[in-house]
Amino acid sequence: MAELRILKLIQRESFGLDKKSIGNLHLMIDKNNIIRVQTKLILGDDSNDFKYPVVLPYKHDIVRKLIEEQHKIHLHAETQTLLGILRERFWILKGRKFVKEVIEKCVQCKRFRSKCINTPFAPLPKDRINNVSAFEITGVDLAGPLYLKGGDKSWIVLFTCAVYRAVHLELVKSLSTDAFLSSLRRFIARRGRVSVIYSDNGTNFIGAKNYLKKIDWNEVMDYSTVRKIKWHQNPPTAAWWGGWWERMVRVIKELLRRNLGKATLTYEELMTTLCDCEAIINARPLTYISEEDNLKPLSPSMFISDISTSETPDFDIIDRHHLVKRHRYLQKIRDGIRSRFRKEYLAELVHTGKRKIGSLKIGDVVLVSSDNVKRINWPIGKVLEIYPGKDDVPRVAKIKVNSGELIRPFQRLHPLEVTTEEDSNNFLQIEKKMNAVKGETDEDYITEEQGIKKKTKEIVTRRGRKVRAPHHYSFE
Repeated sequence: MAELRILKLIQRESFGLDKKSIGNLHLMIDKNNIIRVQTKLILGDDSNDFKYPVVLPYKHDIVRKLIEEQHKIHLHAETQTLLGILRERFWILKGRKFVKEVIEKCVQCKRFRSKCINTPFAPLPKDRINNVSAFEITGVDLAGPLYLKGGDKSWIVLFTCAVYRAVHLELVKSLSTDAFLSSLRRFIARRGRVSVIYSDNGTNFIGAKNYLKKIDWNEVMDYSTVRKIKWHQNPPTAAWWGGWWERMVRVIKELLRRNLGKATLTYEELMTTLCDCEAIINARPLTYISEEDNLKPLSPSMFISDISTSETPDFDIIDRHHLVKRHRYLQKIRDGIRSRFRKEYLAELVHTGKRKIGSLKIGDVVLVSSDNVKRINWPIGKVLEIYPGKDDVPRVAKIKVNSGELIRPFQRLHPLEVTTEEDSNNFLQIEKKMNAVKGETDEDYITEEQGIKKKTKEIVTRRGRKVRAPHHYSFE
């Protein structure tokens, strides 16, 4: 009787006493003065509620609560299933649209339905389009392991030029910082000193960067002309930011996979093979091979070494006029090659395809995704800060989670569309609700003066050792 009374109040509040305001439906009023829809099933053996469902309005608070209740009772059913369940007793005006709207605001469903944020295509930074020497702007990465004869492991250190796409390969037997620094010294001794290095967040790269930070560069600059090496690192978990060196890693792996197969080599043999691969990759054409003219296609090897002057005749050494003329000729060739590189290679680098753009703002509640963790275990966080790029388009954000603060790219963040002041300030309460799916109860949380905080559970191995949380490096 209480339910019938509430339904009657909802109809009187929404429709009044005039049935004609509801629409073109064939309506009737039962003995309890409740408006019902007369369907084509009145001769069937179904229940009266199914043959004469109660008419309910669109976007009413009590109707919304009814849909939310049925959604939870029936295990978070989707729109079509939930609409069929409600149709057993009720006829909701604009029902499909209203049910879909209510389901989209279910916080627990958003954990499994939310999608990552796409950002606009980024322009190439200046370091990748400036007129610089080969390997002056370098990206570095490691590939491997490769197994040597005897069972030892080795790794490839790949240095690639950011502008001319040339590569330089070194072989190391360890992933330590000292081994990487030794390979970097060999690279600089052969190719010249670099000014900027790009890398990911590997521990050996971070160690090398920290070593370079300890150097007093002001004192070095006073006594020498050595320039300080600038080191840029990608945001954590954003491997695609280094796609221009990851692509070269794939090329190396394909060459070794096709030529070595299952063979195992010694250290010297593998080093020789890598030198051959390096020469092949640096000889690949960067521009279109045309049959209409006799111009050679541009390749990275053209920019690695200067044009040879060993064939200069002896009289050029004696006659200064010929030397100046020869120098001008060589400079003209260099300028011509660089001009062709800009017109035939850089000019063809355009964005293709379309992307649905999303955005974030400070205070948004998001899921922080990870490749090695199931979605149900992804942490919930709140956006604390957004970092815009050089084109004023934000692509990285600082997120506050239970374990601390994280730096993540937008593609790792799944917005939950919970942006009200109350929800954004108490996102741990939202996580408490969402973790009910994982079986966590109120005992997993403790109350403090600032609000609700999740308990940190100690993980103990079979040998009795306590597992500690890893230290996260800050992003600069």
